[in-house]
Amino acid sequence: MTSVNLSDWALRHRSFVWFLMIIALVAGVMSYFNLGREEDPSFTVKTMVVSASMPGADVREMDKQVTDRIEKKLRELDTLDYTRSITTPGRSVVFVYLLPTTPSRDVKDIWQHVRNMMADIRSDFPSEF
Repeated sequence: MTSVNLSDWALRHRSFVWFLMIIALVAGVMSYFNLGREEDPSFTVKTMVVSASMPGADVREMDKQVTDRIEKKLRELDTLDYTRSITTPGRSVVFVYLLPTTPSRDVKDIWQHVRNMMADIRSDFPSEF
């Protein structure tokens, strides 16, 4: 039984190897241009991040004066599912989660409403804020 030496065969049939390479190149280019443009389904992220900082404040101060006020105001939101917050010295991050039943077409307006709500309570924050 003789073994097949692929390199030797390719060297002896150069024109056929070039032909196969050109065919593969043309097929690749054609496939690239026939790719779908919007293969990912459209979806809406129903989570928003509200971030606030007050340099020099400790965790208790941030929690009482900033995080609690933000979360209290967010409870007024009809489509609010829940909030999750992370408070560190000088910084508060509140994640706002909408109800899963919230229509995607309304999310943009809801986020603008949340921005307006945060602007409304801005004057309630300490002057260092």
